[in-house]
Amino acid sequence: MANADRYPERLHSLTVCSTPTHLPEPALRLFAFDRQDWPTACRELGSRGWAEALSKFPGTIPISDPAYLPWYLETINLSDGEGLAGYAEFLSTLDARPYLEKIKIPTLILAPSQSAATKVEEQRWLAEKISGARLEIIEGPGHEIYVTQAKKCQEVFLDFLQQLS
Repeated sequence: MANADRYPERLHSLTVCSTPTHLPEPALRLFAFDRQDWPTACRELGSRGWAEALSKFPGTIPISDPAYLPWYLETINLSDGEGLAGYAEFLSTLDARPYLEKIKIPTLILAPSQSAATKVEEQRWLAEKISGARLEIIEGPGHEIYVTQAKKCQEVFLDFLQQLS
């Protein structure tokens, strides 16, 4: 979103998927799992332990395939807790709100209907702030609609691109 504001000539369009503009304090506390903060939780629990704790909350990892969660946990475990903590530190401070009203390129917002990280109301607010943005609410459980509703996200994205042509 910052690039769309700062360098619109470099972009044809912008698509955001399951994207909060920032992480509010309640989300940061959730991700901390009773630790000092989110990065500390990642360091103390490790990547796998942190992801296991996250998977227990509705709206996070709602894949019904019984093989998915073990695969996901093993995959995230390839990164150590320090790597995930660095990512958490970055995301904890990210705030795209100052850029939104300056975005003038065609924008598609793929919004999850049941995310723990961003509510539909927040995604509607995001669409209001970006002039002419197209908001598509993707029905389905959880935040990661690009996984759980990949086909629907792809269809909407391709339709958006087609309309730009």
